[in-house]
Amino acid sequence: MYDDYYKLTGRPFQLTPDPKYYFQSQSHDQIIDYLSGDVKTPDGFFLVIGDIGTGKTTLARHLLKMLDDSDYACGMMSNTRVEGEDLIVTMLTAFDLDARAGNMDSLLSKLHEFAHKLQAKGRQAVLIIDEAQNLSNSALEDLRGALTSEGDAQPLMHCLLIGQPGLQERISSDSSLKSIADCVSNSCQLESLTIEESTGYLMHRLRMVGWDNNPVFTEDTLAALHSNSNGIPRQLNTMCGRLLLYGALEELQELDLDAVENVTEGLAEETKLNASHRERITSLAHSGVSNASMGGANNAASPLELSGQKIPEPEPGKEVDETDGRLNKLEGMMKSQDATLKQLTSLMTQLAQKK
Repeated sequence: MYDDYYKLTGRPFQLTPDPKYYFQSQSHDQIIDYLSGDVKTPDGFFLVIGDIGTGKTTLARHLLKMLDDSDYACGMMSNTRVEGEDLIVTMLTAFDLDARAGNMDSLLSKLHEFAHKLQAKGRQAVLIIDEAQNLSNSALEDLRGALTSEGDAQPLMHCLLIGQPGLQERISSDSSLKSIADCVSNSCQLESLTIEESTGYLMHRLRMVGWDNNPVFTEDTLAALHSNSNGIPRQLNTMCGRLLLYGALEELQELDLDAVENVTEGLAEETKLNASHRERITSLAHSGVSNASMGGANNAASPLELSGQKIPEPEPGKEVDETDGRLNKLEGMMKSQDATLKQLTSLMTQLAQKK
């Protein structure tokens, strides 16, 4: 596709987080400075807060690669819908430690022994928790307890909680989390990119794949990309990936404002279509849950009922879970169909050009 047409060695604007393309903006400076200085005694939670699409996961993976093995032993958690023993098992697994079955005391003992051995060698353990906004209040308390052991005045390891703004708001406002709030020693906010940073971000990614000023990005184009994306990295990736595809299909050597406007209009139409799909899926899911909750009253019998199998009554409070399940399944089907249609459209465009 566009990478072949413009003779690039890869596609620099994929939406999957990739530390290879990491770009350090000004809002990253605090966390980078904190961890790249002299090894220090852990002193509590470090909150890294950012909205959706601001590059939190890319930053987390970059930190794993950046930290010197001679000073740090790093582990990363992404599964944050756990608590109790499951949380400790996940922490042990993050550090490649034996997490086979055991009770809470034995699991904690393994974790604490690991941290103490590191400290004896002049190293520190760093636990990076991505998607930390999904940690329950109970899990946060379990985490706080796991980071300390009897007889230790300080936490046994550095812990970075990387999550969306709701995490910080919950910790600061929920009275039941006062002990967690007291353990927060540092925090930083990942901001959207400035116009200069947006330009630097785009140029950095393009040069990583051998871009040699083909296609040309005019100053107006760069300004429009920043404005339309609000300086959010994920939105920049979406727009630039689509812009390069448009340029390749139209055989453009310069991407100007007209190209940006065409791409922006196309994305806006897709957003409306996706919103319509979402509304329809939600309606269908709620309709299905409502029917099940009513035991099929005033509705035609389902195939299972006709076959003699009784549909089990949903447990109280399960309606929301069933709705989410239906939404996820139906959305997955819709996305698969959309992807297939896009591939067919692309192939038809290429065939038309060859004719």
